[in-house]
Amino acid sequence: MDETLARSHYLASDSYSLADAAATPYVNHASMLALDGALFKGRPHLAEWFNRIKERSSFQAAIENYMTNADWKYFRISRKTRRERYKKCYHWYYIGLRKLASSAELQLRIKRKKNITQKERSQR
Repeated sequence: MDETLARSHYLASDSYSLADAAATPYVNHASMLALDGALFKGRPHLAEWFNRIKERSSFQAAIENYMTNADWKYFRISRKTRRERYKKCYHWYYIGLRKLASSAELQLRIKRKKNITQKERSQR
């Protein structure tokens, strides 16, 4: 993204487009979880782009004005605490994905074995 943003103000051209609208939630989520330091490190054009996005009235209406005080409560804690909480959540999410991936792989192996067995039977 940073290489693209070095050539233009926005992702697809010099004007805001659907590409920017699609990428904004991901960058904003990282920022809200205090992961923006790592995200923007070595990517100055990405940081400038996100600042331009945040200045847009549509961003303020869709994100900042939409969230209630209860929503913002979580993000008003320190960045360090947010990162620690996120790491714990991510750890369990990652474990779940690994289990899901291994069960999906197991399902695929079973399906392949059934297909091979059916082919062998049909060839007899």
